[in-house]
Amino acid sequence: MFTTACRKVYVAAQNLKDDARGVSAIEYAILAAVIIVAVVTGLSMFGNSIKDIFNTAQGALNNVS
Repeated sequence: MFTTACRKVYVAAQNLKDDARGVSAIEYAILAAVIIVAVVTGLSMFGNSIKDIFNTAQGALNNVS
């Protein structure tokens, strides 16, 4: 009985080691987190200049109409 249990644990460990789905999910989660941090940092650093660009565009559209 002990031998059977050890064999089942060994087979389960080998199957888990060969399964790459979990690793891929972790990689995608880390990549998404890095992108989110980069976007938030970029928007906070250039937030005023982006607002100025849109305000200028809005003013130009108001002048046209």
